[in-house]
Amino acid sequence: MPHFALIDTARDSRLLPMIQQEAQWRCMFGGEVAPEVMAVAPFIVRLDPGRPFTKALQTQGWTDHWGITCHAAASMIDTRRMLRRNLEAMTPSGQNLLFRFYDPRVFVPFIEAATPADLDPWFDPVDMYWARNTKTGATMKYSRGPNGLVIETV
Repeated sequence: MPHFALIDTARDSRLLPMIQQEAQWRCMFGGEVAPEVMAVAPFIVRLDPGRPFTKALQTQGWTDHWGITCHAAASMIDTRRMLRRNLEAMTPSGQNLLFRFYDPRVFVPFIEAATPADLDPWFDPVDMYWARNTKTGATMKYSRGPNGLVIETV
């Protein structure tokens, strides 16, 4: 089952060049993306054991909030397509904003507060997410169970 990272290149200027050295990666934004936006855009990257980016994420990026990871039963392209639907959020006043769910400081409180109905757009084809809880420093694993979200400390 493929393991992907959802990375916020705005966190560190070294991230985009590291990502571009990997075999499979895509910007989460669609269409033509200006270079100055690419440098701070979210990306999906396939994680493979032993690859430089995977090692960097494990040794430095996890504590520096580079992003979150997930397992999916689908290809990177299909997983990206599904997750792109979650890039926008609507404020109570009706304004659409970029939803930076790939930032663990946003993802953890959001997913932990989600109702079972809120989980639908997050768990098809993704079956598990991992994110660092910045308050406790623990790595959290999120999956969907029959009664809603299942949260485990890893």
